[in-house]
Amino acid sequence: MDRQGKFFGGTKELPLIGNEAFILTKEKLHQVHNLVNTSGIALDIARSEYEGYDIALPVDGLINSHIAIFGNTGSGKSNTLAMIFQEFIAKMRARNEAAFTEKCRVVVFDFNNEFIGDNCLSPNKKVFRLRTRDDAGDKIPLGVGGLSNIEIVGILADATEKTQKPFLKRALDLKAKVFNSADPGTYAQNIIRQQVCKILQMSDKTRADLLFDYLRQVLPSVDESGEPVELQADLEWHNTVAEFKWNGQFLKQNPDLISNTFVHNHVSNFRLETDEIANLVSFAYIQLIYDVLSNRGMSRLMLKSGNRRCWPECYAAFAV
Repeated sequence: MDRQGKFFGGTKELPLIGNEAFILTKEKLHQVHNLVNTSGIALDIARSEYEGYDIALPVDGLINSHIAIFGNTGSGKSNTLAMIFQEFIAKMRARNEAAFTEKCRVVVFDFNNEFIGDNCLSPNKKVFRLRTRDDAGDKIPLGVGGLSNIEIVGILADATEKTQKPFLKRALDLKAKVFNSADPGTYAQNIIRQQVCKILQMSDKTRADLLFDYLRQVLPSVDESGEPVELQADLEWHNTVAEFKWNGQFLKQNPDLISNTFVHNHVSNFRLETDEIANLVSFAYIQLIYDVLSNRGMSRLMLKSGNRRCWPECYAAFAV
C-alpha cells in the first residue's frame, strides 16, 4: 500500500523467510478490496459475510478487457459471470438509458443455455436459439453494412485466406468505388463496356468464351421486350487469324466497330439491384473478368479446371 492507502496488486515484493507478518486490520482489508477509483463506476457483485465489506469491481479495466473466470465444476463460474454482466447492464442503463440502448450492445454466446432465462443478465434482451441440424432455429440478423466488410463476407463465403479472400476484397473495393460515384449505374455500365471492348479484341478463344460466360451472369438474360438474348449472336470467330468478326469485319483490327455489336449495346440494359447480395454477386463476376483479363493467378487456375461455367465456390454461397 502506498502513502495514500491505495493497494497495488502484483509480485513486486516477495516475502522472505524471517520476515515479520502482520494481521490486517479491518480498514486495511477494505483498502485491499477497494478496486474502484473514486471517479469510477462500481459493480457491487457481493458482500463479505464475515468482514462485512462490499465486494465491488470496476467497469473500467474489467468490462473493456479480456477476462477469464477459473474454477472447479460447480464452484460458481456461471453465476459469477451472470452477476457481473447483470450488474453492469443495470448500472449503465440506470446512468443513461437512452444512450445505453442506442450505443451499447452486449453479445453473449451461450453454448449451454445457461443465461436464456427471462430475468437472467437482463429482462431487456433478445435470445436467438440457433440450430445447425435443420432450418427451424432463429436467424441472426445481418445489416446491409455487413456485406461491405471483408471479414464478415469472408466468413459467410468460407473464403480461403490466400486466394479467395483477397479476391473478395478487390470485388468489395470495386463495388464501393462504384457506389461512391455520382452515378453508380452509369459508372458500372461503363466498366462493363470497357471489359467488352477488351474481350472482343482477344486472341485467346478459350479465355474469351470463359469471359462471355461471366458476362452472361452479369448482364440481363432478356432484352427490353422480355425475349431471351444471346450475347454472341452477331459475332463469329475466325480461327486462322484468331479474332472476333462482326458483319464480316475483324474487330481487333477495327475496334471502332465494337460499339455496334449486340453485347456492347446490351450493356445499357444492366441495372444495379436493390438486393445487396445480388449486387455483391454481380461485382464478384465483374472483378473476376478483370482478373482473367489481367492474368491473375487464381483466374489461370480456373481456366485450367476445364469448366468454363464454374466460378469459385465461396461466391456461390451468396447465390443460395
